[in-house]
Amino acid sequence: MSEASMADDVYQPTGTNEEQEDAAPLDLQDAVDERTYDDMLDEGYSPPDEPMSVTKAGTTASEQHEGESLDERLEQEVPDVTAPDEGARTDATEGAATGAEEAAVNVVPDEQLPPAGEVGE
Repeated sequence: MSEASMADDVYQPTGTNEEQEDAAPLDLQDAVDERTYDDMLDEGYSPPDEPMSVTKAGTTASEQHEGESLDERLEQEVPDVTAPDEGARTDATEGAATGAEEAAVNVVPDEQLPPAGEVGE
């Protein structure tokens, strides 16, 4: 293959490097809004407000190797604040305020069901 036929298919740089010089990363000393290294050091460190699970199982390597027993894991469970059937409720389930999907998943007591002859009329 001759050099002339390859010249059209291969990228040939123009020799100027202006675009690459403009894309160079800025130095932090020249940046206006960037924090300097000294500012980062001056901020310091604030420890967390609560201890970091030092008293929980699995802090040491031997505890991690042993693992927690079921009793230890059950002790960490937090009980629910409300009864299983209680909690957040919406009054939108009354009447025609709900869509078909919402009405399909709501449980209606038998006392609130319309008589058999009135359904679908």
